[in-house]
Amino acid sequence: FGGSTLLSMTSTVASVLTLYCAWRAAALYIHNPVTALFLALLTVLPVLTLNARPQIFGMLAFAALVWALSVWFERKDPRALVAMPAIMVLWVNLHGSFIVGVLYIAALGGGAWIVTFLEMKYKFVASVRVHLPLALASFAAIFAVLINPYGWHAFEYVIKISHLQSTDPGAIREWDSTSLTTDHGFSFIAI
Repeated sequence: FGGSTLLSMTSTVASVLTLYCAWRAAALYIHNPVTALFLALLTVLPVLTLNARPQIFGMLAFAALVWALSVWFERKDPRALVAMPAIMVLWVNLHGSFIVGVLYIAALGGGAWIVTFLEMKYKFVASVRVHLPLALASFAAIFAVLINPYGWHAFEYVIKISHLQSTDPGAIREWDSTSLTTDHGFSFIAI
């Protein structure tokens, strides 16, 4: 559907949006917009070296999630929390790498709570209150991945892929062992 023209356009738009999200996230911490753009380019450049494949949607979703969480931590803008479940619903329906988003949300939210818990001298309830909006959005985002045609079986798919049980070794070049001696391996490791 659409042929190579639509594929090229989709890949280009996804790449540009990935760069935009990375730039906006970097600009929250680096106040010079040119330097932030340079950092975003360095971060996203390996994405642009890959073939137009579905993982570009995973990379775009990850960049959008990083941007949303950065906006929350830097500005406490509630729109960022509302965006998290929407990003995860799109991600789970576009690429199996959605598990990276689930782990990122859990690690970042859990880490923020642990830091606060320790800073507040082990006051559990008070530390939970500080991060309650983030916790609610995180749980909503994690449960949002169940909104897909396979429900919780999407996690089975991720496990199957992670064990490379879905294809014979060597059938898909990207699934060969990564090595810095190949262009593809270098791009994968850089990402």
